[in-house]
Amino acid sequence: MIVNNLKQIDLAKQGWAFDHSITGAVQVTEQDLAAYFPHREGSNGLVIPVAGEQYAINLLGASPEARLTRGFGRFPKGALIRLGAGGLGYETIPPNLAVRRAGANPSAEVTNHLPPTAGSRR
Repeated sequence: MIVNNLKQIDLAKQGWAFDHSITGAVQVTEQDLAAYFPHREGSNGLVIPVAGEQYAINLLGASPEARLTRGFGRFPKGALIRLGAGGLGYETIPPNLAVRRAGANPSAEVTNHLPPTAGSRR
């Protein structure tokens, strides 16, 4: 399901770029993609999280990513899941590498923010 959410975000980015005749590595925002997700009313983001993950839209031409906020199956908390090249398959970046990588793209638009009233589960 997380990979399906990533594919939906990626397809929406491609549709938005086509509809607006935009190419290159530009930042796409949640507001740009909102029209491609009509079911999102009342949600906090473009897609519904499966396991509390947070999605980064990333630049046009770069795959969106999901950061796990807790362990999910064989994937540990903090891991990144990203679509493979051309939307085929996916890759997982372990938490220790994902933390270092997080600073590499500080301008990534994050979707499915937690509401301000949401508390920590710790």
